[in-house]
Amino acid sequence: MHVLKDKELRIKIVCLHHDILVVEYEEQWKTVELVTRNFWWPRVIREIKQYVERYDMLEKQELHKKTSRKIETQQSS
Repeated sequence: MHVLKDKELRIKIVCLHHDILVVEYEEQWKTVELVTRNFWWPRVIREIKQYVERYDMLEKQELHKKTSRKIETQQSS
């Protein structure tokens, strides 16, 4: 199915195929494979790559915040 130029819809499609499955190994290419089974649009691979990179970056930042809070809590005890 060709997806029209609707950025929000494209992000939702990628999210559904990446975030819910939480693919660990080679997640970018697995997400590409899953999305392109049913959907296609120009630059689909590039958009998935950008999404996965942002997702990974935010996930690492959140983990860092949690770790920092835990360390601060332990130090204040």
